[in-house]
Amino acid sequence: PDTVGVIGGGRMGAGIAQVFATAGAQVTVIERDAEAAGFALERVRDGVAKAAARTEGIEPETVLGRLTVSTDFSNLPAVNLSSRRFPKS
Repeated sequence: PDTVGVIGGGRMGAGIAQVFATAGAQVTVIERDAEAAGFALERVRDGVAKAAARTEGIEPETVLGRLTVSTDFSNLPAVNLSSRRFPKS
């Protein structure tokens, strides 16, 4: 898919966002608040840095340039694929 939406940027959601952004998709991660959004961004940054250290050809700046993290669902564009990654209550 060209565009991916991930609702929830915990471990699993951040990993999904990383994989699709690395593969070339524009990815939007939606989180519940600014603090959670910051943690989600850091998780993806860390994952991309680790992947780049062990895999030739991954450019962290390029991958992260495909990523948007937001708390506002209106920032979620029309997507080809969406994934909900948060605990069920």
